[in-house]
Amino acid sequence: MAAALEKQVDLSLAPSPNLSSPQTPETGVPHPEDRYIRLGLEGVERQEYRSTRSFTKAIDLQTEELLSGNAGQYAVFAPVTIKQLATIDRIRDTRHKGLRFLYVHSDRALIVKISPGLVHGLAKRRLANMFNEKVVEMGLGNGLAELDCVAFEGRGSSKEADCTWTPHPRYCDPSDWPTVVIECGISKSIERLEMEAGWWLDNSGGEVKIVLVISISQADRKISLDQWELATAPNLEVSEDRSTITVPTKTGHVEIVDGMVTGAPLRLDFKKIFLSDPGEGQGDIVFTPKDLEEYADDVWGFCK
Repeated sequence: MAAALEKQVDLSLAPSPNLSSPQTPETGVPHPEDRYIRLGLEGVERQEYRSTRSFTKAIDLQTEELLSGNAGQYAVFAPVTIKQLATIDRIRDTRHKGLRFLYVHSDRALIVKISPGLVHGLAKRRLANMFNEKVVEMGLGNGLAELDCVAFEGRGSSKEADCTWTPHPRYCDPSDWPTVVIECGISKSIERLEMEAGWWLDNSGGEVKIVLVISISQADRKISLDQWELATAPNLEVSEDRSTITVPTKTGHVEIVDGMVTGAPLRLDFKKIFLSDPGEGQGDIVFTPKDLEEYADDVWGFCK
């Protein structure tokens, strides 16, 4: 990808008055996971978790406000114990399947991403279908397992994605990370969505190779697709041992507005997806301008 497309994500953030900062008891220094309850959550008030009933009511209310454009798509509940999280998880599976969770252990904080509605559901599902179709065209339909709503354990936090893919035979082991992840949200949440891309790349130790971030503005009929990967960059704190570092980097950016596609194609490296070299008739997965134009038409076509 052209160097002009690259963007390194800054995962630090100044303290927010709405969220207290978890600290290590020995030093009073904020935990590294602090950024996960801060970045992109400015103005989001932490709600006390009291019961499953109050949780469901709060989510229902915020979903209604989100659909009318009067609320964001993230909610924070704390403190939430591991036992309470398991109960909430069961409720989600029956009543709110579109919710996705990030749980920060040090702060016992549950960050909930709420699906904004039909358009976003279609956008992530149609992109996943396009991806799967290209995999099948290469004769590799059994080479990947698509997993939704599976929690992966990082360093001090666990997280779920909108969609993930794990190559065979790794998907036989639930402890293995996926190689490709999709995160989807509203355009106003882009800072948070970029943090989530960084979470997958950092916490997996590089095992997650590609994160695709979908951000949507219904008012502008605009869909943005960002591709994030780990890349080498200069170390600003240069030492003799480490002049470069590996950081989450935006390596591709596509915008689709009123059928006009800019930034295409979007190319996903075969070896990063399948962890093997391509065989005959196989290669990178490429979303062409025509693919992406049809993709946007499909998404908006259901919402006329």
